[in-house]
Amino acid sequence: LPVSRLSYTGLEDYRKCGYRFFLQRTLKLAPVPRPPGGEPAEPGMNPLTRGSIVHELLERIDFASPVVPDEDVLLAAIARHGEEPRPEDLADMRGMLERVAGSELRERIAAASRVRTELPFAFTLTAHGAGGRSLLINGVVDVLADEGARTLIVDWKSDALGEADPETLVAASYATQRIVYALAALRAGAEVVDVVHCFLERPDEPAVASYDAADAEALERRLLELAAGVVDGRFEPSAEPHFSLCADCPGRAALCVHDSDLTLRLSVPTPS
Repeated sequence: LPVSRLSYTGLEDYRKCGYRFFLQRTLKLAPVPRPPGGEPAEPGMNPLTRGSIVHELLERIDFASPVVPDEDVLLAAIARHGEEPRPEDLADMRGMLERVAGSELRERIAAASRVRTELPFAFTLTAHGAGGRSLLINGVVDVLADEGARTLIVDWKSDALGEADPETLVAASYATQRIVYALAALRAGAEVVDVVHCFLERPDEPAVASYDAADAEALERRLLELAAGVVDGRFEPSAEPHFSLCADCPGRAALCVHDSDLTLRLSVPTPS
């Protein structure tokens, strides 16, 4: 196949722009420096870095007897990522960890017979018309807890929620991730799997989707639909190029069908 290994992140990258996916995943071209300008940076720590730090700290937490890291531990974790913390950043991350420690979801994880964090998984899909060749789907789950006949998968999300409903946000942005995680657990023998997206801003309002063995065929069919373009070798440029997506793309300057008026615009027009 043009691409033989695919993760949830890879599927999302392909959905955003098939051509950029091809340049980076197949041709192994590196991102280029962004041109000046673009969207103004949000004040404070980079959200991706903040999320990575909090994930690392949650990976080490004892769910049965949680201890929220003190300021020295937080500062050391931030320093490993080369960031300069503000008091607001420390309070923000500490608040996330405290809310998880006091949540019902943490208690549920602690009650499980076995808990594993940062657990890698992989399974194969065989696409129709692929001559028997398979596509390897792989990834890592933040938490997998065995509850007897039930399996709990938790994905921590550091996204800012504001007034948004967690379930609405998951359905819009993480539906593919749900499918991948659920199918991985069902393929591993789970009778029932709860896929929980826990937003650290409001951990007592998790978005939960449950699946059982009877759902596996439909989940596999949907995942093959999402990956069909990759399997077929269709790598079209995005129909909605913009600065955030295109600025550091290795094909933007000379290989893309879109000119800089589109690839460097600051936002995508909203259809009327």
